[in-house]
Amino acid sequence: LDLSGNQLTGTIPDWLSQLTNLDELDLGSNKLTGTIPESLSQLTNLTWLHLGANLLTGVISESVCDLPNLDECDFSNNTFSCPVPPTCASNCKAACTQKN
Repeated sequence: LDLSGNQLTGTIPDWLSQLTNLDELDLGSNKLTGTIPESLSQLTNLTWLHLGANLLTGVISESVCDLPNLDECDFSNNTFSCPVPPTCASNCKAACTQKN
């Protein structure tokens, strides 16, 4: 499912977790806000997850990075809180912002 570059706003909807046969999800290059929903960890068939270049914040859940079939994920160009979970740091393009 490629919804990249569509100027989407708001949060990532929880109903996406009902698309259990989904193997690729690209929501990159939009204006999505809020956190990555924990419910995305139910998408166990995902091989590719791109959420980069949005306005996402909060903590990246390790369960989202640890999906059993996930080969590639990109959470870059957002403003996530540190630390990035070890699984995400090794499997995904992700960065975080240190609070002073």
